[in-house]
Amino acid sequence: MKRKIDGVDYREDKTPADYKCDSCGATGVKLWREYQTFADCTELRCARCAAKVSDKDISNMEVDGSRKTDLGKIDQIGWYVPAIPVEGQNTYWGYSSVPDEGVKWWRGLPNFA
Repeated sequence: MKRKIDGVDYREDKTPADYKCDSCGATGVKLWREYQTFADCTELRCARCAAKVSDKDISNMEVDGSRKTDLGKIDQIGWYVPAIPVEGQNTYWGYSSVPDEGVKWWRGLPNFA
């Protein structure tokens, strides 16, 4: 799957046209991607779809996309991590490399459609 992810602007509270859940088609919401998977190959999932395929309970998800677990407060859903596009490039930030502006953009998106 070749994925185009142009058009993210962290100053705007909207998502690029191709930033959508590969399972249900949800747009305009936070998405998660498979951890350590090339951007061209990764599947994007909304919170509900990532939880379903990961068999994880997200009923306590907070507005910023995090939830409390036995491990503490996390923003992962199973092996899925926040899918934060790199401005001006066709890729996503590595999980521990996202700049503050990208984190703020992603956290500002709604969790659910």
